[in-house]
Amino acid sequence: MQPNKIEIFDSFIEISCDKVNTNSIHKEFNSLTREQVNLLESNFYTRFANLDELYEKSDELAYDVLRKAIDQAMKSLATHEIYEIAEKQFLSRFVEPYATWEEDFEPIAAQYEAIVENTAELDAHRTARRQNRRQWVGFNQEAVYQADAKNVISNVGHGVFNLMAKGVTAIGNSVKKDEIFKSRKTVSQIINGVTNIINAAFLGTIDAINSVKPGTVYAYSAEEISKSKALVESVENGRIPMEKIPLNLIHAINFYPYSQKIYTLLFQNCGGDKGRLDAIITYFGMKNLDAEKRKLFENKLKELNASTVFEFQANVAALQQYADTIEYSDYESVLNKALEIVKENDFNNEVKKYPLQTLAECDQNLPLLEDYCTQIGYNKFRDWSSNIRRKIEAVHEQEEIKKQKAEALAKKSKFMQFLLSDDPSTKKKRGALSLVLFAILFVLWHRNS
Repeated sequence: MQPNKIEIFDSFIEISCDKVNTNSIHKEFNSLTREQVNLLESNFYTRFANLDELYEKSDELAYDVLRKAIDQAMKSLATHEIYEIAEKQFLSRFVEPYATWEEDFEPIAAQYEAIVENTAELDAHRTARRQNRRQWVGFNQEAVYQADAKNVISNVGHGVFNLMAKGVTAIGNSVKKDEIFKSRKTVSQIINGVTNIINAAFLGTIDAINSVKPGTVYAYSAEEISKSKALVESVENGRIPMEKIPLNLIHAINFYPYSQKIYTLLFQNCGGDKGRLDAIITYFGMKNLDAEKRKLFENKLKELNASTVFEFQANVAALQQYADTIEYSDYESVLNKALEIVKENDFNNEVKKYPLQTLAECDQNLPLLEDYCTQIGYNKFRDWSSNIRRKIEAVHEQEEIKKQKAEALAKKSKFMQFLLSDDPSTKKKRGALSLVLFAILFVLWHRNS
């Protein structure tokens, strides 16, 4: 890979100096995006307890992310020796035009307010509207701009209801809120909003640098991004012939290289081009294709449909070759996991061939099964065989106890056998006799009284 030229599928992507500079900045912001998205994915239900809390504290989350994005922007400006743009000016002049947090959060806010407003109409005396907008301070002591930061996050304050009223909140509303809060769609909407905050700071950074040093960085236009998306959609919808897919997706990269779909489609339709696609992904700071490669490798395993370890092992070399073809380096972990499943199924099928109902049968057949397990590398046999023996021994012990009881009972009188027998039919007769005796005693008692 040359500094400003990238080879892929027998073509070259030319990267001008201003695009190189833009790419360096984008990689830093993209890294921040992944960090914040990963935090939300893992801590969303720790940070927010319920929909009420999400509604009331969503702007705090947005502001926390905005602060980190602005910090990164200031570092990027400093890298290009731009020091004359203050944080307040950068926020209001360069970031605010791209801010979409209000629109991004609106679907959640609308659902929440519809529920709470309905409660307010039905039970107005227990609900009072209040404002819960956070009073923000600046990013540091030299830049205090509460109003600017507040406007970037939301030009319209979210109305928040105080639900801590006397009495019990309607159960139906509680259920509705819980469903919205636990929906994957809600988490995705928040992640989208956070991603857009960081992207707004990135776009603002590009504009700010170009305002001071025109031509230093490349600003991708809305038209270029639209063309890139159109090419991706055409590939997804099958409108482009297979042989023309590589060239058209390369055009998509030239228009706008920061769409993950481009690289996924290139891989799915054209392969990895001997590692060059991975190199391009790394260059542009995009997410690697490990998940996609794993999916393809697992599908290849399913096509194999091996029922025995020997069948599976006969295809290992071909599977390794396929992994090399798609440049999937972590195939061994998937292969080993699949092999363990095949071993388990193979062993269970082999077990069905041998009777194991008595200790004598175990003594005869378990050594044969152990030999088979050694051949296929199944390492759970010892625990399994011990468990089988314990179960059979327990059954055998119960049968011995029953036999001893039966022998002892046979030595007693017929009357005692009748009273002590565990035989179901005898128990039934004994129960019927007890009812008759009880009835006779009741009649005698009634006459005497």
